Amino acid sequence: MEEGKKALLSLRSEDYPSSTELDAIKADVNANAGKGGLVQIFKLPSVRRALLVGALLHMSQALTAFFTIM
Repeated sequence: MEEGKKALLSLRSEDYPSSTELDAIKADVNANAGKGGLVQIFKLPSVRRALLVGALLHMSQALTAFFTIM
């Protein structure tokens, strides 16, 4: 908690109510603990589609050596 508070204070001004933001972050983390993960992310069709497109673009660029020619 102290490390998080120091990080927030380095990003915000001194008069910013960082304790309320820190409490909100803590409540959000506690509410979402144990949920999600990589399996949950890949269940979304939009994420799978974006991952497939990104992987295909990467493979096509690697196989054709497009960036090497550029």
